[in-house]
Amino acid sequence: MNRQQPVSISGMGCICAAGKNLPDCMEALFTQAPTPAPPRSLPEAQHPVFEVPDRFLPVSDIQNMSMVRAVRLALAATNEALTDAGLTPAALRRKRVGVVIGTNVGSGVSNRALQRELSGIDCSCLSPAERFVLVNPAQWLARHFDFSGPHVTIVNACSAGGDAIGLAGTWIRSGRCDVVIAGGTDALYEVTYYGFIALLNSDTAACKPFDLHRNGLNLGEGAAMMVLESEAMLMNRGKKARAFLAGYGTAADAYHLTAPHPQGCGLHIAVQDALTSAGCCPSDIAFINAHGTGTRENDRVESFFF
Repeated sequence: MNRQQPVSISGMGCICAAGKNLPDCMEALFTQAPTPAPPRSLPEAQHPVFEVPDRFLPVSDIQNMSMVRAVRLALAATNEALTDAGLTPAALRRKRVGVVIGTNVGSGVSNRALQRELSGIDCSCLSPAERFVLVNPAQWLARHFDFSGPHVTIVNACSAGGDAIGLAGTWIRSGRCDVVIAGGTDALYEVTYYGFIALLNSDTAACKPFDLHRNGLNLGEGAAMMVLESEAMLMNRGKKARAFLAGYGTAADAYHLTAPHPQGCGLHIAVQDALTSAGCCPSDIAFINAHGTGTRENDRVESFFF
């Protein structure tokens, strides 16, 4: 893999338990991060989570019942990212705009439908096509903003958001898109919450990754989106980039459905490809955003590799 041309990131948006926008979330990282608490949406649940307060969402989004929560979160972050980039949906309709979003569960519609179907309750109120659109954040946002470029929802667990940004970069570099809205979104739903508890990897207190007394992760919800665009478009607008996507790598362990390879083979390939595509070496890296699940195997593999 040869060194690739960096892709400009002109706008960013974020919403999570730490804040309703990017400045609030960044401030929380360096001042007082929120503490996990039992989910309000699941009254009988006890394992703490990071839940987004409803007051963080625009009232119009909360009242729009056609939008599932994961899409509402994505829409809030996308609106902030577009504003930050100095772009409007109307102006972008004349451009080739792609949307690629990573998600773990996508939507509560499919989760609750699964529960009803497994319980023998008829859940034929939605057609397959309607259910597909509702659980497909990228498709929903593309329709909402009337973007005509490619749109893809990536569903591969915890790496989905990172892969979405990487794919967005390839669309810009290849000339397929002028602008791409990319990021990740997820909301808390019953199936996911109780599924992690059943796997015995959800901590009853705050998550402690790479700690001797680690006992699992804390689930959460939120969305983070960014605007990636070609250098030509950025220069024509007279806009400066907030950051650049320098390189990207992705790989599959092909080892186990959920467990990492003991020697971190996939991790090694992905990191090496990212460094090569960026023209970097390990000594150039100043910050590593680890998976950090607080589970024994993930912590062991990550700490050994890094």
